[in-house]
Order: sequence, then structure tokens, then C-alpha cells
Amino acid sequence: MQNLQNLRKNRKLKQSDVASAIHVATSTYSCWENDISEPDFASLKKLSDFFEVSTDVLLDRESLTINKINNTIAECKHRWLITLSPLQQTLIETMLKLNELQQHKVQAYMYGMID
Repeated sequence: MQNLQNLRKNRKLKQSDVASAIHVATSTYSCWENDISEPDFASLKKLSDFFEVSTDVLLDRESLTINKINNTIAECKHRWLITLSPLQQTLIETMLKLNELQQHKVQAYMYGMID
């Protein structure tokens, strides 16, 4: 599952980060990335939700190129940033520089401030 590895590396995550987030052993996750075994349906859904991609992308049925990722990010940034204040833009740009695990920690901290 080449796309699985690309998704993880693009987010600057370790295999153990993803494995922990979807509640599987790191060795199990490693086997998926190295085409030794494939995830079951429930794990595939968790991976799809975690990486926010379709299962077709995870199963390498749909191409996932760096250009496609960068274009999607740029398009989203453009749509959102034009309606935000400079402070909001800075906060979002800073969040985008964090890896997935760091983003989840910041999100949890922010939710704690709201409650």
C-alpha cells in the first residue's frame, strides 16, 4: 500500500504514531505499508478517517501525487484565508506546519480552553 506510506510521510508521522491513533500494533501497521498483509475493513475505515482520504486512495486504486496534495492544500488555503483576519491566517498557517499528532494535541488544548 504505497499510498499509505506516502500519506504518513507527508504528514511527518512515524508508523507508531499512526498505529497508536488507530489502535493497532506498530508491527501490524508496518506490514500494511510493506504489502505483507492488508488491513481488515474496520481498520481500513479508521485509516481513511485518520488520513481523510477515500479507501480507494489507501488501496492504491487512485493516484495520490505530491502535486495533487499540494494543489488541494493551496486551493483550501486560498478559499479560507481570503475570509480570515491576519491573526486567524497566522494560526492556521502555523497549524499546517505541525504534524498530525501535534495538531491533535493543539486541538485538544483549544477545546479545553473553550469548556
